[in-house]
Amino acid sequence: MFPDCFVDGIGLTFFKKYAEYIICIILFAAWGLLKGKKGHLDQTVYRFMAFSIVLTILGELAFTFYVSVYGISNLVGHYFKILSFFLIYLALVRASLKKPYETLFRELNESEKKFKSLFEEMTSAVALHEIICDENGMIKDIGIKLNPTFTSTPI
Repeated sequence: MFPDCFVDGIGLTFFKKYAEYIICIILFAAWGLLKGKKGHLDQTVYRFMAFSIVLTILGELAFTFYVSVYGISNLVGHYFKILSFFLIYLALVRASLKKPYETLFRELNESEKKFKSLFEEMTSAVALHEIICDENGMIKDIGIKLNPTFTSTPI
C-alpha cells in the first residue's frame, strides 16, 4: 500500500525524493517557530535544538542522494540523524535534569532581575517597608529597603 522508495538497480523513486524535500520544508518551518520562541528558552537549549534541526535537514538531504543502501550518502545521513538525536538529548533531558529549577523558574528569575534593576536604577526615590510580626501577631521589626536614589536624595 505504501509506495516504493528504493528500487534495486534504479535507486530512489520520485516519491522518496519529494517526501524528503517536504520533510526538509517542515523542518525549516520548525526552525522558524523555534526562532520565534528563542526568548523563552535557555540559550544552550536553544542552540542545541537549532543545531539539531540543521543536522536533521542535512541528514534528510543526504538521503535524497544515495544510490545504494550501503552507500556513503546513506551512511552520512544516518550519522547526521544520530548527532541530531544526541543534541536533542543534551538540550531537553540533560539540561532539564542538571538544572531543573533553572529550567522551571526561568521566567520568574528574569522577572525578578527586571524588578531589581528597575528598583535600583530608577530616578525616583523609593522605600519598601515590610512589617515583620512574631507568632502572636505583635510587630517585631520593620524591614526597609531603599533604592540608591532614596539614599542619595538630600533631606
